Amino acid sequence: MRLSPGGSGAARAPRTEATTAYLQRRGPDDHPHQYAARPKKPARVRLADQAVWPAARDSWCSIQTVAREHQGRIREELVAYGPSAMGEAVIHRPGEGERHSAGGSSAVIIKASGEDTAGSLFLSETTVDPNFPGPPLHRHERLHDMFYVLDGVLTMRLGGETHELGPGTFVCVPPGVAHTFTNASDTPVRFLNFNTPAGWESYMRELGEAATAGPLTPNVIGRIASHYDFEAI
Repeated sequence: MRLSPGGSGAARAPRTEATTAYLQRRGPDDHPHQYAARPKKPARVRLADQAVWPAARDSWCSIQTVAREHQGRIREELVAYGPSAMGEAVIHRPGEGERHSAGGSSAVIIKASGEDTAGSLFLSETTVDPNFPGPPLHRHERLHDMFYVLDGVLTMRLGGETHELGPGTFVCVPPGVAHTFTNASDTPVRFLNFNTPAGWESYMRELGEAATAGPLTPNVIGRIASHYDFEAI
């Protein structure tokens, strides 16, 4: 064993002419680990819209390359999803939120939207006046529609049954179940409306715009709702 000058580590023996000739006869194909770098596996990357990551799906590349090439589009997607996607908390104190009139003193205050929850949840605090007609009987294809009554008595139809729901009552309506609600009492009703996944905020914004032009009748509500996951029955 030959020692490197001034050290104690092993040194490689000098290459002989025979060894050099042998290596020259063998090409890179005989030495895949020495002469050719193996291609990297595609990065396993997942955001809500995987179209942001075409290189990760369709070519052999590293996550660094993907992030570098699509940095602007990734930023746009995070901004579109709002504060939660950027690691920021959202706080709405009593009465705060994105407020939309539903005619008279009826109103929808959006507390959480798809922008706040990366598309996972919608939450509103809704107040409806006495005799508010509500939407037509309908069902959803994907949406879970949930209600929690805070004040008053909410009248809800679920399938073929009608229920009077007082404060503290919770209802979860899964996809495919026919339902609607109204305020048949002589006092306002206030309730929380949860939806998963999100998207209902766009429907509420359209309702708010329509309410400035006239009453929100079941026909008006149904026409606007038909733009979303809403099938009138």
